[in-house]
Amino acid sequence: MTVTDRIFQNVAELSVPHFFITVEFSVVGNEMPEHIESFIWEKYQAILHGANGRKFVYTEGGWRLFFTFCIPESNPEV
Repeated sequence: MTVTDRIFQNVAELSVPHFFITVEFSVVGNEMPEHIESFIWEKYQAILHGANGRKFVYTEGGWRLFFTFCIPESNPEV
């Protein structure tokens, strides 16, 4: 399994209430980023506290990733 596959898998396994999260790879690094999960929970808390944006840039160890918090059509009230 490649590092990008592992990132996709780790993000897919997160259960973030009311959202699903997409990942875009702007710059690919060599080593597995270690703090993606804490970054996602930090941004989720920011959304809950009124952040207008839903797309966040994560950089670590040569990686540049865009995480987008998407609201499923079955849950439009969020």
